[in-house]
Amino acid sequence: MNKSVVVSTILFFFLGFTVPDIEAQLSVPMPKIPGIKRDKKPAESERKAEPSRSTSNSEAVPASQNSNNDDVWDGVDFRVKSLRDELRTAQQEIAAFTPETKTTIATNTDLEWLWRAISPSERTAFFDKWNSLMSKPVRNWFEQEIKKLSEIAANRIPLFQAGKNYAFRSPVEEKMMRAALATDVPGVIVHKIGLNHSEWQYGKNNLGIPIDRYKWGMIWGRNPKADDPYCRFFYVNIIQDYAGGGTYGRSYAKWVKSEIAGCPAAK
Repeated sequence: MNKSVVVSTILFFFLGFTVPDIEAQLSVPMPKIPGIKRDKKPAESERKAEPSRSTSNSEAVPASQNSNNDDVWDGVDFRVKSLRDELRTAQQEIAAFTPETKTTIATNTDLEWLWRAISPSERTAFFDKWNSLMSKPVRNWFEQEIKKLSEIAANRIPLFQAGKNYAFRSPVEEKMMRAALATDVPGVIVHKIGLNHSEWQYGKNNLGIPIDRYKWGMIWGRNPKADDPYCRFFYVNIIQDYAGGGTYGRSYAKWVKSEIAGCPAAK
């Protein structure tokens, strides 16, 4: 048999059986894969605008209500925030004062805030210095909290009165004490005056060499020119400087410091 006839016959049988099979495969319906559903982009009119931080005058919260909101402190200078924290601490510390547990009402920054609370001039000086860094709500907050501290002080300061210390009397040395205080506090109203020691106390340097000898003195009184209603403990010491050879110079009075104190109960 001719080779060409054989090849043609093979091709005929191959095509006759395979083409329908291919057509059958191609005719099988393919499953439809659903497309991914995408959210419809909202129209511009449907979008919700982000809330604005600013409010109109008709919607503004009164400063008295707004002043304790944390938003008041957004963007405020860190120094003003530090003053805020100091004031809060001073309120707590001064409110905790009792004569049985503490020897003084306030010290350091607490004392600075106490002065601002009780003295209009100190308060004015504070706001003159810091007002440029304060918004109106922040200033209102300080005014309210300083007023609160003044109310706390009005309950605590009267408890701080002269006790049984400074009971020793010496007319000559007391006269020196009054004179030393009169230079800076003229016309002081004296409620009590005295010394804490009847004998000399001795001061020495690190090498043990005498420096002076002294007696602690105190005047419980009130400065008539003060712009607060409270009294003071004026600490005025009597001192003799060391002159060498075991001798000391003449006595003199030195005003060391003062403390805010309550006044004697009205008689």
